[in-house]
Amino acid sequence: MRRLALLLPLLPLLPMVVLAGEPFRALDVAAACVVAQHERRLVMIEFTAPGCAACAELERTTWRDRTVADWLASATVAISVDGEGEPALARRFQVDAYPTVLFIAASGAIRDRLVGGRTAETFLAEARAIVAGRDAVTRASEVVERDAADPRAQLLLGTCLTQVGRYDEALAAYRVAAAYGPRLDGDFASERRGVLLPAMVRLGPRHPATQSALQEWRGAAWQRLLAGTGDARGDVADLIAIDQAVHEPVRTLAAFDALIALPPPGRPEIVEVLLHSVLDQLVAARRYPEVVAHQRDIPGLVAGEISRLRLALTTVASEPTPSPGAVAGRRRQVLALAGGFYESLVGAGRGAEAAQVGDHVLAFDASASQVVALIDHAVRAGDTSAAQSIGMRGLGLAQGGDRMLIRRALARLTAGK
Repeated sequence: MRRLALLLPLLPLLPMVVLAGEPFRALDVAAACVVAQHERRLVMIEFTAPGCAACAELERTTWRDRTVADWLASATVAISVDGEGEPALARRFQVDAYPTVLFIAASGAIRDRLVGGRTAETFLAEARAIVAGRDAVTRASEVVERDAADPRAQLLLGTCLTQVGRYDEALAAYRVAAAYGPRLDGDFASERRGVLLPAMVRLGPRHPATQSALQEWRGAAWQRLLAGTGDARGDVADLIAIDQAVHEPVRTLAAFDALIALPPPGRPEIVEVLLHSVLDQLVAARRYPEVVAHQRDIPGLVAGEISRLRLALTTVASEPTPSPGAVAGRRRQVLALAGGFYESLVGAGRGAEAAQVGDHVLAFDASASQVVALIDHAVRAGDTSAAQSIGMRGLGLAQGGDRMLIRRALARLTAGK
């Protein structure tokens, strides 16, 4: 204790992670742990980052709440860290999202973490429970005890266990969620692929057994698809999602090839779903006949996708605070899909349908970048006449500087002949 007392006056001289105002103390993590040991408290570390909107909202509201500030001062040693400025510290505590609020013991052991923004009221309720010893794992376990068959409760428990490094137990909870989800709650299917699967993928590099479990999940889905049993659309969605999550799209292509090789009647409804996922690979390999053979009514499909995209854009624009970025990814996805089908139709010699697809795209977006993209698709398909035709149609719709850019692209076609 005497040594600790001698250290305390020197704390302001220790390296500072950030000089934060109330409710945070100007200490680094090591110094905060020393103080926490002396005061018999937990250390609370806020990991923040420049440009993080949720972090700014915490600073503007929750941390400025008088009740929150008083409670932090009386119950914790609170510090704030710029995670991007201290990447080694962020890695040490496995911080991969901002804001992340950690509660650690004086020894440095993680007791709990909160990820994302919180209102003052919500933060206080969770933080008080953590300090009182009812951490996230305890709270999630209590929910599971009430209903072990609830996939969302198991997912929450798995997430909480992962955050504190209890990986074997986390995997056990994730397995239950994956197994129960489709059978007991159809609405859980989207969370199964959108939340549970990414959680397992993130855990995989730290826990090889989880990587094996993901491959078991995929293997079971694939066997059911081959056998024609179970929920075919759910299984193919699982297969695609797992391959995308672990960055193995070539396995999805192999599944597509295996299914189209089945004897009639085959699985045409499943092949179409897979086709959209492997379209870029098929187009890159110039497997145009297979694309057009396994997708019905391509012009109608593209028109429908663009119509739904227009509706989404209109809906976003009508919101009180429009956020067009919310549909930017969907826009890129739809235009890439349309471009791949356009190239495939050109390459397969189905010019009339290709022209229809091109017209649908240009009616939605006749910018120079989009017209040039369609020209490039036609050139890759080996049809400069189609490239010239789509370029001229785009030129007729374009305005201003876009017309000059399209003319340059058409001139390169002529020069290349």
